[in-house]
Amino acid sequence: MSNSPDFIELIASETLKQPTFKITRPPSGIYYIRAKTINEENYSSPYSPAQKIEVAPKSYWPVSFVSILAVLLMAL
Repeated sequence: MSNSPDFIELIASETLKQPTFKITRPPSGIYYIRAKTINEENYSSPYSPAQKIEVAPKSYWPVSFVSILAVLLMAL
């Protein structure tokens, strides 16, 4: 998992025995994930194409507050 599609800086990386992966919820933003398989003879497949995921904010209250504040300041 990375915050860039080129995977230069990883946020999470795991080798798993089962196709299940859990991490602590990251901050809101755009992230990219990819996977590959490693068989019993240690043969590794190429990485899958990157999948883009978006983690929404836990609350939209800060966004709403800033928007309302901006409208009020423009009205002055």
